Amino acid sequence: MKSVAETRVERSPSGLAFYGEIDHQSVPGLLQTMPEIPSTACELDISATRRIDSAGLAMLIDWGNRNLEGEQKIRIRGASRQTRQLIEILRLGAMFELLD
Repeated sequence: MKSVAETRVERSPSGLAFYGEIDHQSVPGLLQTMPEIPSTACELDISATRRIDSAGLAMLIDWGNRNLEGEQKIRIRGASRQTRQLIEILRLGAMFELLD
């Protein structure tokens, strides 16, 4: 079982930073502890995550739907090769702006 210290989300200068795993087990806890940020600080740093599954991507999309305006994309920094492949397989490229 994952500890709270392993998987967490914190404010960062440009938005939110995620640590640990963003998956079906950690999403409920992350949703409860996700800090509010202004829509202008909309970069999500996932460079310190070990793994993201489809439930994790769904959580990021839900966050974007609630916090971003209009056609603004969800800006992701630090996506691993596996995460990029999952975004491609699920055809979610139009939802995300991958930074790096």
